[in-house]
Amino acid sequence: MRIIGTQIMLLLLVLPVSVQALTLNAALRIARAHNQDLQMSRREIAIGRENFKAAGRFLQDNPVLSADYTGKRNSKNSYTIGLDQTFELRGQRDNRKTIAGQGIEESRYNTRELWLSLKNKIIRIYIENWALQQKLALYKEAAGREKTVADYARRRVAGGEDSPDALAVTTMEFGRIQGIFYNLQAQRSVLKSRLSSLLGGSKVDTIDSSFKKDFTLPALPVAPGLLQGNPAIKALEAKIAKARSFYRLTKKNGYFPSVQAGLSAGSDTGERTVTASLSIPLPLFNTRQPEAAAAFDQIQQVIGQKKSLMNRLESRLKVIRARLEALKQEELFYKKKVLPRLHGYLARFAKRYRHGEIDIFAYDNAARQYLEAKKNYIGILQDILALKADIPILIGENHE
Repeated sequence: MRIIGTQIMLLLLVLPVSVQALTLNAALRIARAHNQDLQMSRREIAIGRENFKAAGRFLQDNPVLSADYTGKRNSKNSYTIGLDQTFELRGQRDNRKTIAGQGIEESRYNTRELWLSLKNKIIRIYIENWALQQKLALYKEAAGREKTVADYARRRVAGGEDSPDALAVTTMEFGRIQGIFYNLQAQRSVLKSRLSSLLGGSKVDTIDSSFKKDFTLPALPVAPGLLQGNPAIKALEAKIAKARSFYRLTKKNGYFPSVQAGLSAGSDTGERTVTASLSIPLPLFNTRQPEAAAAFDQIQQVIGQKKSLMNRLESRLKVIRARLEALKQEELFYKKKVLPRLHGYLARFAKRYRHGEIDIFAYDNAARQYLEAKKNYIGILQDILALKADIPILIGENHE
């Protein structure tokens, strides 16, 4: 039994401590500043702003300088120097600016969607860590309880009141508890590694398990139009508007793409000449009809994507509502009925074993049932928190 006592002390030594624990708010600040995917998404916004500046230029094409020289044997040489410039017609510049602005809006919503997704992953890690800490405390308690029972068994075996098998049962049960405990410890390292990758490689020593002090998980609202704030929906709406603007621009360019004006000066056989030119396309037919048809098809495609996403999100919300309701009922049942009853059974079985009324196997069965029920209860709480953490990414709100 000294071996079990020593092992109990080792379990206490490896229990997590809260020194320099990384809080949830601190992790979110680090992720916002250092996550590589988020940084790349912000660069897309910066690129969009540059495209907007370029789209607003009055002249999209540089002027073209041309020169021509002809040498003649029996007469004076001739030369011409000209300058040509292309000008756009029918508000194409405004259309391009509109398209570029809608592209920026789409990138902003994509970045917001990415941030909410990243935030959700980090919160879920903290929820997993909280559940892990609860389970570690549970198995620490079980190890202490098993040590007490082992002391009873040792005295009963020494007094001839029980068989040596009782010591073997307590030793094996403690070994099982110890194995689960160390497995849970290993999972803490996995969580820290996952969190570090989301924080841009920042080092994570200890994850704070009291995350609920930093973050209030929301209840699921029931307001109509709940999904209209979803960033993925907003990004698709911006994409639809951009596609429509591109369609209009393509149709206009098909009939009136641009005009070209030119001015040239030169000398021909000693006479100086100045020539002005203006080239205007005749809108007999749309030269960009295939591109316009493709642009129209893209509008319909993105509209279909939005409808499909809305259906998936609405289905997900229904699942969350139903699942939360079921889990809350299950949590209440465990809290009010299952756990108090099994805890009472365990206390009575421990007392009866001490008085020799039952054998070690009956007590061991009661202890396992209580331990399994308590573990299930922690799992229920973890599932409730995880489902609540999914709400902000669906409705596009932070709830901070």
